[in-house]
Amino acid sequence: MPWKFIIGPIYPFLIYMTILKNKNSGTIQRIEGSGRPKKITANASRALGQYIRQDFYISTRALSPKLTSTGIDVSYRTIGRHLSNHGHHKKISRASPNVNRRS
Repeated sequence: MPWKFIIGPIYPFLIYMTILKNKNSGTIQRIEGSGRPKKITANASRALGQYIRQDFYISTRALSPKLTSTGIDVSYRTIGRHLSNHGHHKKISRASPNVNRRS
């Protein structure tokens, strides 16, 4: 049976923990909110987007004190990572291709 090695062994401890989890919470799904909370909330993300739209050339070091004034203390690196994950390259928004352009 080649699939036996793909799935791996099933340990009795894992079965016991799954049954125990089902008894305690009523489900074996992952509990939402059990991880580390995000530092940049939805409101802070919206504020970042507004700052970026007002000034495309603003740096992440200049954005950090602006977010601190709204009550969220984050580093410029966190802001840069957040903007990069949401479609901004460094300080300027990534350009989207013009689909309707005729040759």
